[in-house]
Amino acid sequence: MLYHQISHISAKIPVRFRTGLVMLILTLTWGSSFFLVKKALLAFTPEQVVAGRFLFSGLLLLPAALRVYPAIPGEKWRPLLVFALISNLSTSWLFAMAQTRVDSSLNGIINTLTPMMTLLMGVYFFRQRLRKSQIPGLVLGFAAAVWLMVASRGIGGHINWFILFTITATLLNGYGMNVLNSRLQGLSAFQITSSTYFILLPPALTFTLVSGFWQAAFTSPHGLQAVLCLLFLAIFANAIGLILFSKLVQWSGAVSATTTTYLMPIVSIFLGFVDHESITYIQIGAMAVIIFSVWMVNRQPGAPSAN
Repeated sequence: MLYHQISHISAKIPVRFRTGLVMLILTLTWGSSFFLVKKALLAFTPEQVVAGRFLFSGLLLLPAALRVYPAIPGEKWRPLLVFALISNLSTSWLFAMAQTRVDSSLNGIINTLTPMMTLLMGVYFFRQRLRKSQIPGLVLGFAAAVWLMVASRGIGGHINWFILFTITATLLNGYGMNVLNSRLQGLSAFQITSSTYFILLPPALTFTLVSGFWQAAFTSPHGLQAVLCLLFLAIFANAIGLILFSKLVQWSGAVSATTTTYLMPIVSIFLGFVDHESITYIQIGAMAVIIFSVWMVNRQPGAPSAN
C-alpha cells in the first residue's frame, strides 16, 4: 500500500527535516488554495465550491475509508464528526463566503491568525494553560486583524465586514486543531483523513445533485476551469494536505503545526499579485504584525534570543 510505503520511508528521515519538508508542501498547497477558491467562485456559489471539493475528496478516498472503517474504535467517531464539521466543512464555507468580497491574498494574510486561535481554543475548551506573557501577543494580533478589517474597504468604501467570515474560520479551525491533537490520538493520519471525507461525502453528493452544481459546471464559461480548481483542492489541499497535516500534528503538536500559516500568505500574495489583485502596504504591515504577535504567543519564557 502506497501510504505505508511512504510512512516507512519517512520514518528513516530525521524528524526536523521531514517536518520542514511537510511544512513546505503544506505552505505551497494551502497557500494556493485561496486563489483556487477564487477561480472556482467564477462558476459556482460558495456552497457549491465546498460541496464539489468534498465530493471529489470523498470519492477519491472512499475505497480507503471502507477499508479502515472497521479498525476505528467507536469512541473516536464523535470527535471525527466534530473535526469534519468544524475544521473542514464550516471553515471551507466561511473562507469561500469571505472570498466573494475579500481578495484571496487578504484571506491568506488573515489566515495567519490560526495559531493564536488554536491557542485560545485550547485554553478555553481543552484546559491548556495561558501564560501572562502570551496576552500582549494575543491583543496585538487581534488589533492587527481589526486594523485590516477597517483599512480594507468593501463595496461603497465601507468597512469590509466579510473579513469576519475569515476570522471566524480561523477560530473554528483552531478548535478543530485541538480536537485533532487531543481527541484523535491513536488514529493514523490516513485513518483520520479518509474517515473525515467519508463523513462529508453523503451531504456533498446530495448537495451537488440538487443545487445545480453539474449544470453550472457544463454551462458556465468558467465551468471547466472551476472543476479543475476543485479537483486540485480535493486531491492536494484536502486529501494529501490533511494526511500530511495530521502527521505534522502528531510530530509537533497542534499550535506548532499551525505555524505553517506563517508562510502561506507569501504564496497567496504572490498569486494575487499575478492575478492583479490590489495589495497594499497596510495589508503587508498588518501581516507582519500578526506574524510577530504569533511569535510572541509561541515564544517560550526564558528562551534565548537569536544573535
